[in-house]
Amino acid sequence: MHCCVSVYYTDKCTGVYSKEKCSDILELSAKIATETLKEGTTGYIDLIPTVPPKFLCNSTVSGTVHVEAVLKRKKYYDYFCWSEHRPIAQAVFSPVDATNAACGSMMDNTAWTSGKAYRINVRPKDDRRREWKEYTRTVSLHVVKMNGGNEVCRRPLGDVSVKFGADVRLSSCKTYADPHITTFNKIYYDSFGYGEFVLYRHKTLNYAVHAITYKCDGRASCNCGALIKIGNDVIRIDRCPKKRRSRSLPMKAYLFKNGELTPGTKFWIRRRTFIVTLPTGTRISVTKTQLGKVKFVNIDIKPSAADVNEVEGMCGRVGVDRSFLQFGPDGNREYNVRDRQEVKKYVRAWQVKYTDSLLFGVRETEKTKLDWPTWCECPGNGKPTCGRKFDVETCTSYRRKEKDKTNYLIKQALVPRPMGQRHRRATEDTVTNEAFEDLDPTLVDPTAPISSAPDWPTAGGITEATAKTECEKFILKPAFSATCQDKLQTNFTDEIEFCMMDIGLTDDLEMAKYYEVLIKEECMDELSDNEAPREPDAKTKDPFSVIVSQLCPSDCNGHGICNSSECQCQDGYSGDDCSISATAVPLVDELTNLGLCDLASSKCEVFSVYGDNFIDSVDLKCHYKEAQVTGLPPPSREDSFKADADFFTDDQVICKLTGYTVAPYRVWVRNKETDSSNSQLYLPYHSACHICTINGDVGTCTQVLNKGCFINRVCYEKDTKNPSDECQVCDPAKNRDKWTQSQAGDCKSEPTGSHTGPKILGLILGSVAGLLVIILACFLCGSHVKKTQRRNRMQQWQQREEPLRNVSLVEAGQGTTLTGTPVAPRINFNDLFERNTLGTTPAAFVKNRGIRSMSQFGHDIKF
Repeated sequence: MHCCVSVYYTDKCTGVYSKEKCSDILELSAKIATETLKEGTTGYIDLIPTVPPKFLCNSTVSGTVHVEAVLKRKKYYDYFCWSEHRPIAQAVFSPVDATNAACGSMMDNTAWTSGKAYRINVRPKDDRRREWKEYTRTVSLHVVKMNGGNEVCRRPLGDVSVKFGADVRLSSCKTYADPHITTFNKIYYDSFGYGEFVLYRHKTLNYAVHAITYKCDGRASCNCGALIKIGNDVIRIDRCPKKRRSRSLPMKAYLFKNGELTPGTKFWIRRRTFIVTLPTGTRISVTKTQLGKVKFVNIDIKPSAADVNEVEGMCGRVGVDRSFLQFGPDGNREYNVRDRQEVKKYVRAWQVKYTDSLLFGVRETEKTKLDWPTWCECPGNGKPTCGRKFDVETCTSYRRKEKDKTNYLIKQALVPRPMGQRHRRATEDTVTNEAFEDLDPTLVDPTAPISSAPDWPTAGGITEATAKTECEKFILKPAFSATCQDKLQTNFTDEIEFCMMDIGLTDDLEMAKYYEVLIKEECMDELSDNEAPREPDAKTKDPFSVIVSQLCPSDCNGHGICNSSECQCQDGYSGDDCSISATAVPLVDELTNLGLCDLASSKCEVFSVYGDNFIDSVDLKCHYKEAQVTGLPPPSREDSFKADADFFTDDQVICKLTGYTVAPYRVWVRNKETDSSNSQLYLPYHSACHICTINGDVGTCTQVLNKGCFINRVCYEKDTKNPSDECQVCDPAKNRDKWTQSQAGDCKSEPTGSHTGPKILGLILGSVAGLLVIILACFLCGSHVKKTQRRNRMQQWQQREEPLRNVSLVEAGQGTTLTGTPVAPRINFNDLFERNTLGTTPAAFVKNRGIRSMSQFGHDIKF
């Protein structure tokens, strides 16, 4: 925009008498307020106004004006989400306003008159992948005028360049085997303690990850679970042995929550891995693993930009240089983790006391408040999309086919019961957790001893040299090893050392095989997280193909082909590692909460069945048959029935009773109609009426005094009103099996049934009774008339003929007797009826008169 002037004569304004003299052109200028942007930071594009906004786009049309930003993609160079086959936006922008799904800023006269800039916020997307070097992307700017929701003008303003800087290396923290720890800054050390330990704790946000370890074999300790704290909620992933030993030792997930689950929390499953995503984008993966008879879990924590310089724990700090010196809980004391004696002190410093354990959740405190702003993705070739947490990438990494099971976890939520705290009343959608009392107490014993290094040779005769040879065989010699050494920039010296230590402590050479799988996983994570794949073109090959093709669990056990890290099993085999034969009979080991479910805090319609050999197929069913439980009424039905089961993992299925009566059942699982597992008892009960236990296969319930009434197989809490009569209540002090008449309010002066519902019912019943009385009265009246007519006819007949001699006529239903003077000892009845005009035969007379018998001189004659 610019201004021009010309000179005119005052009396001749129709012509131009001088050339135009014009000012400099006024343009809307833009500048980048932040030179280089990195993940976790926010920059700005400032637009400096030089003219009123309305003149920037068709000043003859009224409307609101805003500026829009579009991020131009650089094909074949931008990141690509392989699992969803879509590009990943490198940056997000602030929205124009709350109602306009576009990147940019409103342009009103405020900035123009005050001389301030129109600002567009810009933020690099936190995709958990490392940017190795700086790069530049172009942002196109347009001014847009809207009128009544319609676009009336659009004009390009030009392009600006945004520079993105190299990111801090965000390496994962891993704890695996018995257990060895790799910190965020790639320091390796051993942790041989038994109990609960802090791996990760955010300094400003209420997030934490604890590991649980137990004595797994010989002198070794292994991870058996993880405790993940998100605000007031705790997700517990547990494979720890209990006092009641489990044959299959499945991995279970529990949620202890206070109120609503912390927003932004997600729970996923992928084969034998459970994954929890924090609202910041940090991911915690817990994988079920077994080597021989040793069963344990591996824990992997992938940090986000929100963790840089903000976390502490045995995983170390994110974004700091590699150092063998690690800080303790006080933040001051440093420990050299390459010194074995220092490691023992360091591990003990991070051990959790019994009263601070997360095993049963935490007390409700103020929720962690995260003010997630709205961000928009505005690609050049697509429609803008906006939402909260759009600055955190949601693409699952390559090879991960994860299923969102967050809702399942919420439905199965437990009541938090922190260590040392009294059990409080359950909330509406939680269930009690009495069964967890059988957890091995040594798991949280802060005085448990810490194991030391192995002794060579072992009790089984394994030498240190033999162990080293076996470890090098599975770590250095596989075909993928050279590629991984290059990508990980390591020669696997630490891994070989840990492998040897595991063999020495467990006295088992089989431990070496585990490290082959471990190296594959670590290499794959490095490729996925720190060397993000670019969008493929005709010449680009899948960068993961070399390693992914060899990354299947247990190499499919020889019963399948590895394809993109997943086993394609041969006919007759199933499972994520093709280890389950199609002829294998499923095993049911236990049910949720050991089969107990309190109806006072849950509908008890959904529960988990744990075992082994479950197959993901349409034929997978849960079967039910009502069971007899001591102290409860006998079963109401004798037949069994089946319902669909939801496959969770090969050792867990979800059974549902939705639409069926919730009662004690024997439960078993079938993969197909021709097989059947053993059964387990599922025992729903209401704690207001009963306390129930399961001992083996036998359920026993004892009645609770003065807390509820058990009426018609349903438990009602004290003072609950009868749904059919509001003047009847549950008063267990007076009667635990029937309703009690209430003496409160109007119920005290009015009898039962006098209120609205009963009155209507009484009115209906009264009307019906009245109608029946009228019908009966009409019937009796008609009957009386007929009887009178009959009596009159008999009297007329008696007057016409000679008297009878002591003859009684008894008519049915009235008992009328006619008596005459004795004349003759016998009567000719044929002559009698011949003279009767009312009937020609004895049968007709009897039928018409209803006569039952006739007596003469004591002799009965019956017709």
